[in-house]
Amino acid sequence: MGHLTWVRSSYLWNKTQTGSLGTKRILVEFLTKGTCALTLLAFGCGGNPTATPSGTGGGTGGEDNSGGTLQDGIGLEGIGSEMQVARVTNPCEGVLVTEGTQLPPAMVYQGVSGPGLYESSQPSAASYGYLKHGMAVRTVGAVEQGRVRVVIDGPLKTRGWTRAQDLGAVVAQKGRIPGTPVSVAAGDVLCVLGPMDGRDGIYRVAATPTGLDGAERFEGIYPASRLGGSGVRDSTQPTTHHLPVGSSLTLVNKPSGDPVAVVAAGQAAVPVEVVRQSGDWRAVRIGNGPTLVGYLGPHENLVSGGRVTSSTAAGSDPEDNATRGIPASIQREESYPMVRVAEGTRVKFRGRTVAILKSEAVGRELQRYDSGEVDVYLAVDPDVTVRGMVAVDSLAAY
Repeated sequence: MGHLTWVRSSYLWNKTQTGSLGTKRILVEFLTKGTCALTLLAFGCGGNPTATPSGTGGGTGGEDNSGGTLQDGIGLEGIGSEMQVARVTNPCEGVLVTEGTQLPPAMVYQGVSGPGLYESSQPSAASYGYLKHGMAVRTVGAVEQGRVRVVIDGPLKTRGWTRAQDLGAVVAQKGRIPGTPVSVAAGDVLCVLGPMDGRDGIYRVAATPTGLDGAERFEGIYPASRLGGSGVRDSTQPTTHHLPVGSSLTLVNKPSGDPVAVVAAGQAAVPVEVVRQSGDWRAVRIGNGPTLVGYLGPHENLVSGGRVTSSTAAGSDPEDNATRGIPASIQREESYPMVRVAEGTRVKFRGRTVAILKSEAVGRELQRYDSGEVDVYLAVDPDVTVRGMVAVDSLAAY
């Protein structure tokens, strides 16, 4: 709450722009003396595309000399969106996950901007897909160079690599994070930093209380056996009290005890649950989950009653508002013809299968090739959107 509101913004590269692709275009034209077609600029020459996507000068297509394979660096350049989601943040952004960590197998994607799927763990690896904030993923293997391999089970079964700091572990059993003023309940999200040295089955974790501006991130430990919940809880909840807009408070560890956290004045009311009264002191939970726990003195300014809406409440994502069953990510690319992609189709990125359609998808045809393959940008629902090559006979007009 109170964070900057993000929205997804589409962009298409064209030959009049001077961004990163525009710079590559100039270099290619200089080195080849104008012999490369615009459809292959920045990606290499060769091949014989049979069609060029309209409206972009062909800046998104590319193939190798064997025909139909996406080239190095093409990825999501010139197509798709920044995959930004309104009113949510990534609580794990910037955390350092220990190299070689085996993350919990069941996690949720917490990214809010940029691609979510890459072809490898290499920092320079091309991206080919976007993931929706809050969707479930299954991790496979250990963290390598800050990324981990994931599998997404669903109508568009997908695999790839994603940033470890874009993943969170869902709490299955409530508890307190030792050494911190943070309490978690089933459905809350924790960031996994790595294993605890010398303690099997214990993770080092980070938790950021939600529902308050500028909340501090706390680090501690949590049992692996208490992670792996089935879904993130809807943290829109009634509270007994709330902290008014523009007010701050100091939380202590016990009556007349030491400060453990400061809640800064924010631009939105903060939910506060008074658990019990002990004389002039109140035992409280602050936030939506994870929550801060401790005591407040009589001088702290709380207002009784009210209901505070979480910044991650259901319905905050504009991607849920698809038209006629067409995901918004596909609707936005109006410069390209819309197509249906048949159930059972394999989507390949640079020769490797990265997705299999378990049901029919809707997509945008970017370019066709003599090889019988088509470069498409497709989705079945708002959860996953990928770009890759499919067989031409898997397409039908929309």
